[in-house]
Amino acid sequence: MLVTEEIIDKFEDFHEVLGYQPEDSLFFDIETTGLSHTAASVFLIGTIARETDRWVLTQYLAEKNDEEELLLRRFFADAAPFQTLIHFNGTAFDLPFLLARARQFQIPVTGTDADGHWKKHSLDLYQQFRPLKTPLKLKRVNQLSLECAAGWHREDTLTGKQMTALFHGFAKTEDPEIRRLLLLHNHDDLLGMTKILSLAAYRLLFAPEAVRTGSVSVQGPTPEALSGFPRPEVPSKDTPWQLRISFALSHPVPGTLLTENPFSLSITGADGLLTLPCFHGELRFFFPDYKNYAYLPLENQAVHKSVAACVDADYRIPATPETCFVRRTALFCMQPKGFRTPAFRERYDSAKSYFEYDPSLPMDQPTLTRLICFALDESFPALAKLWKRT
Repeated sequence: MLVTEEIIDKFEDFHEVLGYQPEDSLFFDIETTGLSHTAASVFLIGTIARETDRWVLTQYLAEKNDEEELLLRRFFADAAPFQTLIHFNGTAFDLPFLLARARQFQIPVTGTDADGHWKKHSLDLYQQFRPLKTPLKLKRVNQLSLECAAGWHREDTLTGKQMTALFHGFAKTEDPEIRRLLLLHNHDDLLGMTKILSLAAYRLLFAPEAVRTGSVSVQGPTPEALSGFPRPEVPSKDTPWQLRISFALSHPVPGTLLTENPFSLSITGADGLLTLPCFHGELRFFFPDYKNYAYLPLENQAVHKSVAACVDADYRIPATPETCFVRRTALFCMQPKGFRTPAFRERYDSAKSYFEYDPSLPMDQPTLTRLICFALDESFPALAKLWKRT
């Protein structure tokens, strides 16, 4: 059996975000001759572990078909001190396969219960980053796709099937070039795991201190249109205006996030831009407790029952959720759901809501930060639900 070691560069491990301690954790990846643990075997295992102030990549290669047991015993002995195993989709494949092969050879495994199930902490990077498929517009959530999303490209080009064929050839010939290719594939699988850890920065978008700073500007046909309402050139639905909020993140993301529904939000590195459509016109505020209101058809708005009592009964009817509103003409900006009240809409069932914008009152940093956080939550609801702020 061949055992190799290599010192690798320090990498940003995001252990606080992902919930593991570097000194107590072991990255690992296995190569097998097939998918069935009853018919296939393990021929190569790679690990990365923290040693003092450096990371060490170790590979265990069975150079002959009868060295699997020796390889497994060495791996489990070296893995015993670690409290967390870190892997990519190892929950579904690597761990069950290793434990099944250990039972086959009656190898005792530290960290399993009486039934042979893994009981130590296990961190599956596939499970951690699978929610990024839609926001990052990934066709597949495999390690190669995530490596590309993190901006890293491996040297290895082999597939799993090619690895199996190569190993069978190597076991017969001990060709050093085949050995190099086998080790390179496993090496890049391991190194790739350290690279995709940078994707944990997307989780920090939903951390309490995600947004560091922000500034706001309004853009449209003419600056004079911001004052002196009403005027022909004021922003309307036919003359689009935008509230543009630029902001900086406390931690940069490795790629680009972009969404244009229901508003535009883009993030590249540590820089973000939120663009909210705005217009000058009429919108409605709908009262939630409609049973306490009456609708006045001639006025086309609702009033509280205490006021409606003074109106002739022929000119008032009980309000419904759809008619329990007051109208307002102002400069409105589209807003993320729940950002500001009162929230104005065109109709009761309108999905889009707006807040009234007063250009003479600049937004302070807490307000900007809150607005951006609400925009992030609405733009990426699956991530916000999974990685909600605490």
